[in-house]
Amino acid sequence: DDDDGDDGNDSHYIRQGAERAKQRGNDAFAACDFAAAAKHFSTAIRLDGRNHVLYSNRSAAYASLRQVDLALEDADACIRLAPSWAKGYSRRGAALILGGRYKDALRAYKSGLRVEPGNAGLLKGDSFRSDPPRLCAGCVPTAVSSTWTGVSASLWTGISVSLWTGVSAS
Repeated sequence: DDDDGDDGNDSHYIRQGAERAKQRGNDAFAACDFAAAAKHFSTAIRLDGRNHVLYSNRSAAYASLRQVDLALEDADACIRLAPSWAKGYSRRGAALILGGRYKDALRAYKSGLRVEPGNAGLLKGDSFRSDPPRLCAGCVPTAVSSTWTGVSASLWTGISVSLWTGVSAS
């Protein structure tokens, strides 16, 4: 075991490697190559497992791959690492919606609003509410996708009412 005292320098290179992997993940995600994005974010997490943004990004990639359980695990890891970062709750809500757990999703969005009351993404129920066909056509299970308009009309109205009036999600 050779300890030359360069731990700070080593950690700098590790962070740089994590940042490069994150950027490759972001690029793959932008190109809709969600499997590659998840792989790159996983590499970044192995290098910097305390970076909440990496878990958030991988959660989005897993959600796009319909890997609901993995998306939820990463959203929860993001929240554990950064409980005051509202986007983690947004990721959790999105994963729960994909899993058909609508009341739990509402609770996740409400938890995020307690952290950041004016967060537009949380107020809208994230992007799934504002533009379900574009974002969900490729990432929502077929059974839900075929009826998404009906879900959108009833579910999201209920969430909007609940968020604005304080109606309980129970």
